[in-house]
Amino acid sequence: MATAQVPAGTADGPVGTTADAQGTAAAAHADVSPPPPGDQLVAPAGRALQVMLVALLLAVVFNSAAMVKAGEGMRPGLTRTLVLGVAHPVNAVSHGLWLDRPRREVGRLFGHGSGADSSPLLAEPAGAGAAPSPSPTAATTRSPAPPAPAMPLARAVTAAAPLQLVVAGDSMTEFLGPAMISATSAADRIKGRVDTRYGTGLVRPDFFDWFAEAKRVMGGRRPEAVVVMMGGNDGQGILLPSGKALRDGSAAWTTEYQRRTRIIMDTLVKGGARRVYWVSMPVPRSARLARDYRQLNVALAAAARTEPGVRYVDITTRLSVRGRYSDYLRNDAGRTVVARARDGIHMSRDGARMAANVVLKALDADWHVLG
Repeated sequence: MATAQVPAGTADGPVGTTADAQGTAAAAHADVSPPPPGDQLVAPAGRALQVMLVALLLAVVFNSAAMVKAGEGMRPGLTRTLVLGVAHPVNAVSHGLWLDRPRREVGRLFGHGSGADSSPLLAEPAGAGAAPSPSPTAATTRSPAPPAPAMPLARAVTAAAPLQLVVAGDSMTEFLGPAMISATSAADRIKGRVDTRYGTGLVRPDFFDWFAEAKRVMGGRRPEAVVVMMGGNDGQGILLPSGKALRDGSAAWTTEYQRRTRIIMDTLVKGGARRVYWVSMPVPRSARLARDYRQLNVALAAAARTEPGVRYVDITTRLSVRGRYSDYLRNDAGRTVVARARDGIHMSRDGARMAANVVLKALDADWHVLG
């Protein structure tokens, strides 16, 4: 009996399969009919992906504050920029449409409300009795430095009894603090530590409460002097608990920022128990941020004038060229260095050393830390 060969290379079987075997195989294939299109795995997987994407979108919208908080806590860089570039608009829409209200109410129900709910930084602006802020129209590129308060030398600082110092603030202190401590390490006149909180400031105490942090820092190692620098994240409007928004750069914004600054200064000084040196923000590359930082520095300088024991340390002149932003500056040795970071806001390591020398001179006037 002749056999029918299956052509080589087909998907039905190898060469040499008999016709009967071929028929049996064909019958077997015929019995296993393909599932209807609706029952194929591709469609359920696609639907599952859609469900996952919708769930993720709803989670972002209804809990957008968590996304903002996560982004603001990241180190400066592309990832943080991308996360906040999405999170801030989504959070604004979510808050405006009250979509975040259910999550907040459930959180309060289970005792997970914002830690800053009772912070004085979130209180309404000070009333008529508050010290008036300078007019925004009077702000110049170089913020006005207040006259230094009369503060006699507290004590003799020596290698055996170094100054107990804390450098605290946002990412602006990342290089400033170590630069200050290393500059005096040879003489062992400063024993310091750095408390850098990335993505923080005074505009968003709901994200990070500097009032609570100031009390924690002061109650720990009890420093004698505190250097503060923050503001890199504060070039944005202030949203009051009442829902009123204060546009960044406005007179109301400046007054409120000054009020918050005074609260932190008063907490740090603690009735004269220590000295505080609050460092200005340097001129940024962005024209919009330059306007905001001018107002921020105006508020800092005005607040320092009202708080005995606080010095406002102006670094805007040293970190600029006649008040204008520049990436390249001459350091104290006369060499031209890259003084600013690529984002046009932060200082490079060389720029931080230049700023540190300005701050150390202010400390030296009170403590003789430079010998």
